[in-house]
Amino acid sequence: MKLYHGSNQIIKTPNLSKSRKFLDFGCGFYLSAGLKQAENRAISSKIFFDTGNSTINIYEYNTVNNLNIMEFNRADIYWLDYVIANRKGAYEI
Repeated sequence: MKLYHGSNQIIKTPNLSKSRKFLDFGCGFYLSAGLKQAENRAISSKIFFDTGNSTINIYEYNTVNNLNIMEFNRADIYWLDYVIANRKGAYEI
């Protein structure tokens, strides 16, 4: 499965130690199955950081063990509770 990461730079190997705190889904390396979503993120990253170039990083995902994956099928109350808790730092690494 192809996954996309929109950024203001090329990221050959993701580095979780560079993740910012208090993001909607906690520290991590955010990927999307949607190319358009990654394109929008690449554009906003270029504007926000005011450096680099809008870049779509493409990764091939194969099943990997030892990953913490949480899936929400829709933006419901459970999704909202999780986002709020992360923004407050409840799930800090």
